[in-house]
Amino acid sequence: MIFLIDLDGTLIDSDHLHYEAWSKVLDMKPQHIEDIIKTVGMEKYLENSDFEKLKQNKYEEILNTRNIEMIKNADNFIDFIKEYDINHAVVTHTDRVIVDHFKMQVPELNALDNWIVREDYVKPKPDPECYRLALDMYAPNEKNIIGFENSKHGRQALRHVTKNTFRISKKTDYSRVMKILKNRIV
Repeated sequence: MIFLIDLDGTLIDSDHLHYEAWSKVLDMKPQHIEDIIKTVGMEKYLENSDFEKLKQNKYEEILNTRNIEMIKNADNFIDFIKEYDINHAVVTHTDRVIVDHFKMQVPELNALDNWIVREDYVKPKPDPECYRLALDMYAPNEKNIIGFENSKHGRQALRHVTKNTFRISKKTDYSRVMKILKNRIV
């Protein structure tokens, strides 16, 4: 068995941090940024500008962020993974420098061993490349795959590798998810 787990909005409440950082860099409202990210994506939206420079400015905004919160009971979910020795991979569209910052701010994330970050793959979600890479690296012959995602694009990507998925959000209580999973594991 392997768990494939998204990061932003699934383990930590950080989607809004990306929107706020981009809104400062581009001088736009966070809601407008959210719409862009959820429809075309920032890379596509900014393809005719100096994307790398703008992304670096976004990094600087996020690296000043403190008090990053976990999704409700995500810390217990991480403990569950460790307790039952469940193979796992966190698969995120977030760049390594930001992931490292999040790990410093939320030390519970360091208990998760296997990570796929944005620099590890070419095509962003909804393309399933990132999830296929995670399977190739951490569970090449595994058939029992369970995924955890919060975004529409992420769930589309995940469905290419498994039909066993949980939609996670700020309203999700991982306690309920763990009860369902415990019945499958034990």
